[in-house]
Amino acid sequence: KHLTAELSDFLQLPTALVASGHDALVLSLQATGVGPGDTVVVQANAYPSAFPVAVVGAQIQWVDVTPDGQMDPSKLDDILKKQLPKAVILTHLFGATGDVEKIAQLCTSHSSVLIEDCAQAFGSTYLGKPVGSWGALACYSFYPSKNLGALGDGGAISTSSAKLLSHIHQAKQYGEDRRYHSQFVAGHSRLPELQAAGLRVYFSHFAEWQTKKEKVRRRYESLLKRAKLQKVVRVLQSSSDSQPNFHLLVAAVQQRDHLQAFLKERKIDTLIHYPFIGPDVPGLHAASLPSTTPVARELESQIVSLPFHQYLAYNEIRYVVESLAEFYRA
Repeated sequence: KHLTAELSDFLQLPTALVASGHDALVLSLQATGVGPGDTVVVQANAYPSAFPVAVVGAQIQWVDVTPDGQMDPSKLDDILKKQLPKAVILTHLFGATGDVEKIAQLCTSHSSVLIEDCAQAFGSTYLGKPVGSWGALACYSFYPSKNLGALGDGGAISTSSAKLLSHIHQAKQYGEDRRYHSQFVAGHSRLPELQAAGLRVYFSHFAEWQTKKEKVRRRYESLLKRAKLQKVVRVLQSSSDSQPNFHLLVAAVQQRDHLQAFLKERKIDTLIHYPFIGPDVPGLHAASLPSTTPVARELESQIVSLPFHQYLAYNEIRYVVESLAEFYRA
């Protein structure tokens, strides 16, 4: 099968390949008519999802998140009742999900287009369906570090709408409905053949990697529980209605900055995804509407991404957890 067909089968939706996850969001917003004068809701802790909104000239309305870092439906409801955003970008951060069904229902009842940013959640499901099945469009990234990565950048858009899919196929190639016949002004966003070839090879190993990563995560949680660290190292969870394929292992921790320095001394690398919430990103100030997002702001000072990939050995995971225990018991 062609890669497009393989991905369409896996995602259970017709799919178009594009050059990056960023392009996927830009083209999806444009396909649904989002532009200057429109407002798009983005969760405050997922600022990379907001740049495409600014690129198409729309305004960003930040929404707060739950303690697990996923979009808070009650806060989204508050926004939808006060204004009429053209679209909502739901980012399945870390490969996890929140209450996707409730968010989809809210968007439908308020006539806002739901676009799912699945860049970190390839392989995750919610209520037995692949993430991306709940909105008008779903956007994926195949950046090398993602759950399924290419050799470089890459992306995809899936949708059940033949009209939207047709527009995207044109928009990714100069607005052409057939070669050299451009019907509207557009750039180009093609997945290079080399990236597609790499993706096909990696995709053949995807199920195996997914299983191994889940085993790593279960070992982390078992060892953290055994070390009685849950109160100081709270691993962010996915909805109980989901079967997540985690991209990152993120925990809310006490004394985050001191902990990172301590772990670095022990040759344990950690990262923060992300060190700034969207309202604090200078480049997005001009496009942002006023917002209050206290939970996202609190998480910003607590979260840390621990080492997490399918090749981590049990002894390596144990070393990380033992180092965490040593820090908190010092």
